[in-house]
Amino acid sequence: MTTISRLFAWGSVALYCLFIFFISSQSQLPLLEGVPENDKAAHMAEYAVLGWLFARALRRERPRLSIGALVFFSAVFVATYGASDEWHQAYVLGRYADRLDFLADLGGGALGAFGYAVWFAVWRRGEGHTH
Repeated sequence: MTTISRLFAWGSVALYCLFIFFISSQSQLPLLEGVPENDKAAHMAEYAVLGWLFARALRRERPRLSIGALVFFSAVFVATYGASDEWHQAYVLGRYADRLDFLADLGGGALGAFGYAVWFAVWRRGEGHTH
């Protein structure tokens, strides 16, 4: 893995984590107001992207990692970041920590990682890659 490729892969994970931190720092999110429990779908979608990005970076770093290990390590990362995000929200005026949000984060992250693993397997098969 080249330095540029590594920087792009892990840099996208870091930038997306900063994006989540920024969103979580907002007291109000106008797009989610007025729609009960819509935030769970938003959490799942937000963390599915993080799961995808982390799985992509990890796959580039460790190409021989099994799909199960790829999803597992991605889910562990997403769970850790999701827990820290919920803790962070507990200190933001107008926000609070929520266990169901954390579960939505974890579920979305695992789905995103699994989606990446499936996409990668299909892409690799279609392109004739053997690594």
